[in-house]
Amino acid sequence: MQKSLLIIAFISSSIYANAQSGIKTITGFSHPESVCQHGSTIYVSNVGEKLEPDQKDNDGFISKVNLKTGKIEELKFITGLNAPKGLAIADNVLYVTDIDRVLGFNLKSKEKVFELTISESVFINDIEAAKGILYALATDNGKIFEIDIQNKTYKTIAFATVPGANGLSYSAKANKLYCAGFSSDGQKPNGNVYEINLTNKTMKKLSDYEGFLDGTALKAGKLYISDWKAFEKKGVLTEVDLNSNESHAIKLHDLISGPADFIISNDGNFFIIPEMIAGNILIEEIK
Repeated sequence: MQKSLLIIAFISSSIYANAQSGIKTITGFSHPESVCQHGSTIYVSNVGEKLEPDQKDNDGFISKVNLKTGKIEELKFITGLNAPKGLAIADNVLYVTDIDRVLGFNLKSKEKVFELTISESVFINDIEAAKGILYALATDNGKIFEIDIQNKTYKTIAFATVPGANGLSYSAKANKLYCAGFSSDGQKPNGNVYEINLTNKTMKKLSDYEGFLDGTALKAGKLYISDWKAFEKKGVLTEVDLNSNESHAIKLHDLISGPADFIISNDGNFFIIPEMIAGNILIEEIK
């Protein structure tokens, strides 16, 4: 009895210490690639049991997680997907990229209300929502597409091509996209981050920082980027100042096993990071 009580006390104190340090790990996902937040809920795209992001194998799905409790409410909230990646929400519709198409699901009914095939790519990755528009990028050819939601049509942003395009963020105030490239050939850690001015129709490299870059997130004049570093537990987050273009590493509790398309929580207090290789979602306080 005493031994059991000691074990319970030890476990309880470990959970308390973890909570006190501002770190939470949610396990049980199948190669999570992207997250997005809607109120107190986060949605997680799962590529599937095998890390095969370009295969039409029908084993991909989207999970629903309670952000307050850190518990999975519905592991397979949306099913019937192949290798879902980027997520975005607009007007209570959850949009997701899935290899060569963009789908939209009503958040309440789960009904599919949008579908558009992008014939120019077989690796549509991240996606961002603007007013009546979605921006999606293609990792295989570096193109960025502007999607008209109502008309279900798309066009290519002709002046912007990003080698290995992977992560995407949109600033409505500046009318700019920020795009991170994973690699020019999938092997070298030479991905860069770019600023795309939609008003002036120009693109420029934002920083000299290079790596296996994946997700991006904006906050208060800073662009945050996830960098895998290697195909093992060596991933980090990096901050780029949008005024000075200077970059520096963010101090996290540990290295990350495949930091994918992360977000900053709506209250601005936490990084929510898919740990793609390990199958976890990390929630870490921003300090």
